[in-house]
Amino acid sequence: ALERVEGVSNSNVLGGREEELQVIIDPQRLAARGLTINDVRQALRSQNVDTAGGDYWEGKRRYIVRTLGQFRSPEQVENAILARRDGIPVYVRDVGHAELSYKKPDGFVRRFGTTCIAINAQRAVGANVLKVMDGLKAANRTLNENLLHPQGLELVQVYDESDYIVSAMGLVRDNLLWGSLFTFVTLLIFLRSGRSTVIIFMHILISTIGAFLVMALMGRSLNVPALGGLAFAVGMLVDNAIVMLENIYRRHQLGESPEVASVKGASEVWAALLNATLANLAVFIPVLFIREEAGQLFRDIAIAISAAVALSMLVAVAVVPTAAMRILARDDQRLSHLHNGGPRAGRRRGWLGLLDAASEPVAPLLAFFDRLALALVETLLSVNRRLQGSTFARLVLVLLVFAGSSVATWLFLPKVEYLPSGNRNLVIAILLPPPGYNLEQLLAMGNTVEAGLQPYWDIDPDDPKVRQLDAPPIDDFFFVARNRQVFVGVRSGHPTRAAELVPVIQRLADKLPGTILVAKQTSLFEQGLTAGRTVDVEITGPDIHKLVALGGRIFGQLRGTPQQPGLMPMAQVFPSPSLDLSNPEVWIVPKLEQAADLQVTPEDMGYAVDALVDGAYATDYYTGGDKIDLRIVGEEQFAKNSQSLASLPIATPTGQLVPLEAVADVVIQSGPEQINHRTRQRAITLQVTPPTTMPLEAAMDLISTQVIEPLRASGELTGGYNIALAGTADKLRSTWTSLKWNLALAVLITYLLMAATFESWVYPFVVIVTVPIGAVGGFIGLWLLNWYVLQPLDVLTMLGFIMLVGTVVNNPILIVEQSLNHVREDGLPISEAVVESVRTRIRPIFMTTLGGLVGLLPLVIAPGAGSELYRGIGAVLLGGLLVSTVVTLVFVPALLSLMMEFRERMLAWLWPSRREELGLVPPPTPRLPPAAEERPVPVELPIPGGRT
Repeated sequence: ALERVEGVSNSNVLGGREEELQVIIDPQRLAARGLTINDVRQALRSQNVDTAGGDYWEGKRRYIVRTLGQFRSPEQVENAILARRDGIPVYVRDVGHAELSYKKPDGFVRRFGTTCIAINAQRAVGANVLKVMDGLKAANRTLNENLLHPQGLELVQVYDESDYIVSAMGLVRDNLLWGSLFTFVTLLIFLRSGRSTVIIFMHILISTIGAFLVMALMGRSLNVPALGGLAFAVGMLVDNAIVMLENIYRRHQLGESPEVASVKGASEVWAALLNATLANLAVFIPVLFIREEAGQLFRDIAIAISAAVALSMLVAVAVVPTAAMRILARDDQRLSHLHNGGPRAGRRRGWLGLLDAASEPVAPLLAFFDRLALALVETLLSVNRRLQGSTFARLVLVLLVFAGSSVATWLFLPKVEYLPSGNRNLVIAILLPPPGYNLEQLLAMGNTVEAGLQPYWDIDPDDPKVRQLDAPPIDDFFFVARNRQVFVGVRSGHPTRAAELVPVIQRLADKLPGTILVAKQTSLFEQGLTAGRTVDVEITGPDIHKLVALGGRIFGQLRGTPQQPGLMPMAQVFPSPSLDLSNPEVWIVPKLEQAADLQVTPEDMGYAVDALVDGAYATDYYTGGDKIDLRIVGEEQFAKNSQSLASLPIATPTGQLVPLEAVADVVIQSGPEQINHRTRQRAITLQVTPPTTMPLEAAMDLISTQVIEPLRASGELTGGYNIALAGTADKLRSTWTSLKWNLALAVLITYLLMAATFESWVYPFVVIVTVPIGAVGGFIGLWLLNWYVLQPLDVLTMLGFIMLVGTVVNNPILIVEQSLNHVREDGLPISEAVVESVRTRIRPIFMTTLGGLVGLLPLVIAPGAGSELYRGIGAVLLGGLLVSTVVTLVFVPALLSLMMEFRERMLAWLWPSRREELGLVPPPTPRLPPAAEERPVPVELPIPGGRT
């Protein structure tokens, strides 16, 4: 029923006993008839066959011919003929009997102290998790209602993979809404115009909805990374609309009509918007070529952000100017009506009047912020004027910024991780027992763990005693004992606190002497114990004994002892396979001469021993449409224990019944439980999970420098032996290398695009040098976040630095573009043009930066499922935006004027006769910008009612 659910590839049953048909043989009766167990196997195989025999066409009918030999009942098996002796047939019933029974148990499952059966369902690659879980829940309800409940049974779902996804998507959706609301309020405070703010907010909605449509057309699913990308895009989407709207309003305030202000304002900034948008899109091009899990996550985020940003630019150019023109025209009409003696001066009607009334109580506070903003702007302009007056001061500032960025990068650059593990509500543990433990001992180990965790699961969540526990109560607990190990699964009563149960389980290792216990929270992006933060130390070579010795030595170096801690005493180290070669074994060594005299081959001997000890497979048997094994089994009295193995009766083709020791030596030995191979070499793997406070890169460096390199230097790895780091460590190495080159490629592509749009190699350089400065802010933001919550620099967080390449260049582009306009169109000197560009662009810079910061803030500080995925990206963008904005308003003007002056001098030196043609000489009658005739107050903030 579960395998029929769409999206389920496989389902397995654990803990139950499989049905089989046993043919129980008496070796004495076999020998009396001159038969062997192998004869029984051959007879059963040859007779258990249905054979097609062609067909007849007679009249209108077609008759199919079939020879029916397949067994359909135990009686039919017992009636199978084994041989003829003196013309009399020997049947299976003459040497034994057939009965339906069950295989020897290979595992046990217990849940909350009760033995049960577990069923897992494996999702097919590419299947939607939510759809699969909905199908499984429906199948579970159907099984319980129609099949299990009438028999007093119930199938309980103990883990739902969609819980985390639904919770994470809910959190990021809430963060998206809160970020949008904070952005709306911030813009409302700046613009003091409800209509203008609504335009920008509608611009965000249109771009976001368009991004959903683009993702649907590309066949992408709406997952947590994609939603996180859209949440990040909220702060980026407002940039284009703010710059466009603010420029139109600025020109209207300088006396232009709404129509002229809209047309000229749009034409003045559209090139800068195109530059900024292309830069934002270009940085994601290299991301599309990253492989592994990181590449999949990056592509989802890249597609979501790229679609939203591209649409925002189109909306800002095509829609915002028209909407702004209509708003300004209506405001002009209302002001004209008021100036002509119209009623209710200063107060608008409808919801706009309510907005005016609501803003009156906070008017003093807004006035205070206005004065603060004006003072800040005046200070910045004063600093820029002084810097423009001294070439030496600008050079010193540029050098100090470059030097400070380098030092800060060195101080704050952390070690890296691979992918975030997530915060799934499932903790798993593996118990590797001492060699030779049987299933009963494994069950006893599981019972020990069950008893140790009972105070956490055998308690009412509402009981006051829960507060006395050092970890959250356990909502679900089970363990599976099979395959020479015990697997434990635990779910927390508090979904976000599952990680606190890991040390609780680890403490139980003290109650299990000789047992290696590894517990960890399951990874979000991978499956199994080796997923997530695991370094695989692979030791390969020809001799298994030396491999085990090297593995044990490395194990001791890493973990150490209570008296002498190792390199990583808090790390969890799990050997695969076991580092112990003392697994007890019983070897049966054929005596070739004696066996040949009795016509017993080693193959027949091995099959006979298998049948008499455990039961040996002979053929298939079908019952009720299901295929089960038909096995030959010896009577229990012949093989009760290992001491009776030597006297095991073996029927020979000569008709004799001899003990096993007559044809073979029975030797008690020991050996490895299993031998793994890597590239045709014997291999042992140590799966090292470093503590959460140690980044994966730091663990890799420690193992390489303190363990592997000393072994190589000592010559112990000669003769075909090698130690390498693999698994997640290998993925981290390859992905990190790819990311470095992709980051460099993103910077290069951004530079080339700006060079094409600016038609210069100089001005894009001024813009692009702000990228490493913004990266310093990203490192600082990440460092500050770690004071609040642990957030390593994982590969997903690294995407924040790639996004910074396209984000931090937006403000410098505004400064550079406006400065060039003042020089080329208004004929201003370079220093005045640069200062004037800062004056006219400081308000949109502040608005876009604050809008982006408040939009990102919920993503960084809001806890919950999924926040660990994008929290680091948000911190990087927050820090980068903040630092780059501060630097942009002082550093960029200084560097820009230096580069422009240097360019003029170089061109004048190379082509002195073409100075006027190259634009090095201002026009004879320079046209002063309207702003130059105004008072030096840098910002004109609109107030409610559209008045300034």
